Amino acid sequence: MLPEFLFLVLLFMAGGLTIYSLGLSGWGVGPVGFLVGIYLWIVFGVLYVVLGFSTNPKNILIPLVVLVLINTVHLIRKGNGMRELIGPLSVYVTIIWLVVWLTNNYGLVKYHIDSFRYLLSAGLLSEDNFTFANENLLVKRGLATPLLHMPSSLYGGFYVASITPMLSISTVGAMAWLLTHGFHANEKKGLLWSAVALVVMLAITNNRYVWNSFYINGHLFVGSALLMLTGSIWLMDRRNDCRSYYAYLLSALSVAVLIVARPEGFIIAMLGIIPILALPEKSEPLFRLLLLVFGLFCASWNAYIIVELLGSGKSVTSFLAIAVVLGSGGIMASIFPIYDRLRQNSVLLLRLFELSLWAFLCVASFYQPELTRESLSATFKNLIGGSGSWGSSFILMVLLTFSSIWMARSKNILMLRFPLTAMVPIFLLLAHLRESAYRVGNGDSLNRMVFELFPLAVFLIGVLLSDILAEHNATRNISKNKGDSDETNHTNSLLQ
Repeated sequence: MLPEFLFLVLLFMAGGLTIYSLGLSGWGVGPVGFLVGIYLWIVFGVLYVVLGFSTNPKNILIPLVVLVLINTVHLIRKGNGMRELIGPLSVYVTIIWLVVWLTNNYGLVKYHIDSFRYLLSAGLLSEDNFTFANENLLVKRGLATPLLHMPSSLYGGFYVASITPMLSISTVGAMAWLLTHGFHANEKKGLLWSAVALVVMLAITNNRYVWNSFYINGHLFVGSALLMLTGSIWLMDRRNDCRSYYAYLLSALSVAVLIVARPEGFIIAMLGIIPILALPEKSEPLFRLLLLVFGLFCASWNAYIIVELLGSGKSVTSFLAIAVVLGSGGIMASIFPIYDRLRQNSVLLLRLFELSLWAFLCVASFYQPELTRESLSATFKNLIGGSGSWGSSFILMVLLTFSSIWMARSKNILMLRFPLTAMVPIFLLLAHLRESAYRVGNGDSLNRMVFELFPLAVFLIGVLLSDILAEHNATRNISKNKGDSDETNHTNSLLQ
């Protein structure tokens, strides 16, 4: 239990100190710092794999330790840098210890047959034998979840029991921090904190969220990374702050880890980047940075898979080839001056992009109507009928999400809305790409992939609530000031 605790603390210290050095302060250092630590660990692990270095966990721990030392020295030299961190660090280290103790003493880990495949990848990585990974492990399992559980081999374990619950806690905490940090200074904090509390309760009382908080799989991780990608960009635009260096780091790391987390990860990352075109012109540096990160990780990781498959005599799917082409395109787009041209008609381009997805789905359904029909039937039973453990909660989430999209007053709501609505036809197109319909039951892949959109959908609802409450508060203040002004004028007229 102690080695596991120390590993999680190292992740937290690496992420927390890094994000604090870049300007993030306050209680957000806890949840956001832990997520950044996880992302850094995965990015270092991916680099070790792709570059052919030894993937023994001890080797990947080295850059994290160096990062902690560099940031510690930097903050000490600043003078008061470390004092402000004592509170957030102490609280979150305590939370980590409590979660480690609970998960190791009460058997809270949940699993599925796919969980063992992730752990098999983790075992191969820890033994420096990842070249023996088969097609299923390379293409479907990715690197994110195996890398998170790989350090358990250092203390004779098979998985890090507390990593997924800590990921869940940090995701909800980061969601709350994004909402509170996006409040304007003149907004009434009491009402808006009520909105945050309602949103947090909406997340943690959802059956699928609770299950995924203890489940060895990559779906919660993807949902968390998508939230941090879109949420950090939303925050920069909301606060009109193009120099939030921690937001640059957070969004770039989110793109990188999404690509290696799941087969559909590069698509989700792309959908999180594209809406930046609709933001103000000052977003060009961020757009170029994220395109470059997307291109490098998408092209290199999928090229690595292709080389490994060809080396073992396996065939290469068109899905992998498309990923490499998109990655190469991302690199080229980050270099050439195409931003201004795309931005001029950004809203139209985004609409055409979504319409083209639905058009492709219609064409695919025309040629394979039975596959679409079976997928829709199974999806309805899973998401609405209760077979996928969503039931009425999913209906409520859909109603709240689409109500938020329709009623939203936030000018940059497109940043949060686009990935949610664009993924709907993509999910159904993936069934045609794999030439197999979705099925009824908890284990259906679409039933689990839908959860990857859940944290962002909850956050979108939170943005709507905060905007409505802020507008209501502003209206009350205007009415009150108007009433006070009328009363003053009436008194002055009597005195005259």
